Amino acid sequence: MLLLWVQAAASVEAAPKVESIIVTARPAAVRDKIDRRVYDVRADAGSQGGVAIDILNRIPSVTVSPTGRIALRGDPGVQILINGKPPPSGTSVLQSLPASSVSGVEVMTNPSAQFSPDGTAGIINIIIRKERAVGVSGTLSARANTQGQANASASASATKGDWTADGRLYLGHSPAKTDARSTQRDATTGQSLVDRENHGKSTLDIAQASLGVTRRLAENRELSVEAHHMGGRIHANDLARYQASAIQRQEATAQRYAMRSDDVEANYSDTWPDDRGSLEAKVSHAYTDNRTRTDHDDRQLTPTALTQRYGDTQRARGPDDQAKVAVVANLAGGVILTTGLEANRTARDVLRAYDGDIGVLGLASGDLGVFNAQRSTLAAYATYQFPIAGFKLMPGVRVETESLRLSALSGARDRDVTRLFPSLHLSHPLAGGKLKASYSRRILRPELDLYDPRRIPFGLHSVTTGNLDLAPTTTDSYESGYERTVGKTTLGATAYYRVSHDPWQDYTTWTPDLSTATRPLNYDRATSGGLEFNGRGEAPGGWKYSVNLNVFRRQLVPAVPTLATTTRTAYSGNIVLDKVLKNGDKLQLNLSGVGKTYTLQGYQAAYGQLDATWSHKLNDRYSLSLNATDILNTNRQRTRRQDRGVVIDSDLAPNTRAVRVALTYKFKAKV
Repeated sequence: MLLLWVQAAASVEAAPKVESIIVTARPAAVRDKIDRRVYDVRADAGSQGGVAIDILNRIPSVTVSPTGRIALRGDPGVQILINGKPPPSGTSVLQSLPASSVSGVEVMTNPSAQFSPDGTAGIINIIIRKERAVGVSGTLSARANTQGQANASASASATKGDWTADGRLYLGHSPAKTDARSTQRDATTGQSLVDRENHGKSTLDIAQASLGVTRRLAENRELSVEAHHMGGRIHANDLARYQASAIQRQEATAQRYAMRSDDVEANYSDTWPDDRGSLEAKVSHAYTDNRTRTDHDDRQLTPTALTQRYGDTQRARGPDDQAKVAVVANLAGGVILTTGLEANRTARDVLRAYDGDIGVLGLASGDLGVFNAQRSTLAAYATYQFPIAGFKLMPGVRVETESLRLSALSGARDRDVTRLFPSLHLSHPLAGGKLKASYSRRILRPELDLYDPRRIPFGLHSVTTGNLDLAPTTTDSYESGYERTVGKTTLGATAYYRVSHDPWQDYTTWTPDLSTATRPLNYDRATSGGLEFNGRGEAPGGWKYSVNLNVFRRQLVPAVPTLATTTRTAYSGNIVLDKVLKNGDKLQLNLSGVGKTYTLQGYQAAYGQLDATWSHKLNDRYSLSLNATDILNTNRQRTRRQDRGVVIDSDLAPNTRAVRVALTYKFKAKV
């Protein structure tokens, strides 16, 4: 089935999540802070008529895979935040968040102790714009493309006196096609063991809405409350043809997936007079409820006709709660003290049941029932920024306690641990530029569903399981970089090195009955070091450019002697070209890609994508944009895994090439 192939392909992309990043379109204004880089994307041509993930693919250091997985410097271990908070529904919200709602992106490849340590690659923080103009203002947009996908969005803000109300609405309809092929062959003789083709179709219908109210209590104090809702359905059908020796099979799969997420948050902010500092407090509660129904019709065509029908039902639900207080004190002599407390809780109950001819799946009673998981963290942090001898230093520390509770029919685990996450950042003006260096310790915690030990079949010949004993990955990250602006050109280079302990990857095991079983497993350690080059400026012909190239060498050291240490060089990068024509039209070209990436069992082949955007302002209120996605039709994912002398090759083509047209209307009125 389509969703299953996309999920299986995404799992091969080296599991761990990396650093948190804040995203802003290129080549717009760039602000450099001691612990992050902020991109202003409000004027970016590519944001006209797109969604948030389109913006990320144009940010330096950031790449998006064919299955939508976001990576920072080629590492998918990145933490995605929206206004400083992980989205309850995960990164899928980026497929429906209108790009016009995004004002900026913060990218932190080595975050300070002020931020959650989650994401070994860093953090990307997407900043949602908030209008505060007196009166009523807003935007209406409609988009459609050649694949039959269409969506509409609306945002509005009204301010009168000390009160401001704002809201956003998004409605989307997205049909898609995916083609995939998977083969198994003997690594020594090359003999074909299995040849499988999948052709899938799916339709996503989604609605997303938010409403917020802000009250200005005093000149520098305000209180806001905001509620969000996201609901959607996916209908997917997949037809697979399978041949192994003299056996021919046809497998039809139908899946219905319903998702819902609701959350409410309250924020209080107090900016002190004379720029002496600020106080900010946040509290939020979210609840997610996702349901999946999958029906399988497996038919053996030769040598003997045989039909087997079975299905499974899954429901995953639970809360996400967060409370945070942060104080920033601007002291004398350029000293900045930041302190804070933060508490988080995430819980999930996952119910799974099977029906029909489930005996052919070899399921046991432990594969049914409910899996319960809960993770709670409590953290305190402080950073101290001060100048000394021409340097600007910012040491920091974060102390965090974590409680993890896991319960399944086959076993249970309870873990309580306290961890220390130090950080150090410095910057120094040098030869007309700026020298920066940093260190941080970070962690990549498995998503709660990765602990679920129950076997989940994807057809008769493929199964996945979680791992109750999966350990989090801890990473020590070191960086040093220099950037200088000469005229209209800015050039920079950063050297970095990371050491990760207990990283994990999905490991696929092959069995003689031609079946595969995939499970996340920790290995000993991983090291990664490289050079990242950035450049932006103006080129002949009125073009502006932004160029990013990351070349790194990664070593994976397994924990068992049956696997060999893997050491390979890889790369990632993107190029964005922008031009404003004489009539005010905007052109943008975006080329992004990732080189061949190695895993303990094989590799993922290189992939890339070329996009182009043209935008035209019809008048003061209306604008039109045209976007061509994946022009060269190269955005596909090819992977190879090897186990017990068998080579397993997969080729996934998500068919993303399309032309999209968007019309935007802006309005403003006094009240």
